[in-house]
Amino acid sequence: MAKSGLSILDPLEMWRDALAQWEGTANKVAGKQLKTEEFTKVLHSVSGATMSMQQALTKANKTVLKEMNLASRDDLTEIGERLHRIEDMLEFLCRQVSGKSPAASAPAPMPPRTRVPPTAGAAPAPAPTPAVPAAAAPAVEATTTSVASVPPKAPAKPKVKAVAKRATEAAPATKRPARKKA
Repeated sequence: MAKSGLSILDPLEMWRDALAQWEGTANKVAGKQLKTEEFTKVLHSVSGATMSMQQALTKANKTVLKEMNLASRDDLTEIGERLHRIEDMLEFLCRQVSGKSPAASAPAPMPPRTRVPPTAGAAPAPAPTPAVPAAAAPAVEATTTSVASVPPKAPAKPKVKAVAKRATEAAPATKRPARKKA
């Protein structure tokens, strides 16, 4: 595209220059004002008024929510924390019922690998012979299956009633703490 004679008067560049000059002047004036003690006092009083308005609004909101029989944010946070503690206790009780200790939640270690792959120059090792009498050998072969074809067992589900009964027998009955009144 050919340059025209009007490209010398770029309106956007003139706008950028004017904006830069305005920002520089505003920064100088604001810098001088921020250093004065009067401005600091006004800023402090405005922030104090804002804080007191926020506190009054929070108190009014709590009152309105209480009158409407609705939960506040603090109530929901408290319920979430209590629910988390209950879930942790249920998990602990389920582990106790299943016979596992809480520290033994990691999966069982794999058995050691004892087979050594044959090397390129060595002859393959003979297959081990079973120590089963010849008459019983076909029955053993018929019942053995590969590990890959055995479906995994579903974990046993603990009985909730038994867990609750054991928990009440083990711990003395305690009274629930009273709900906080706002």
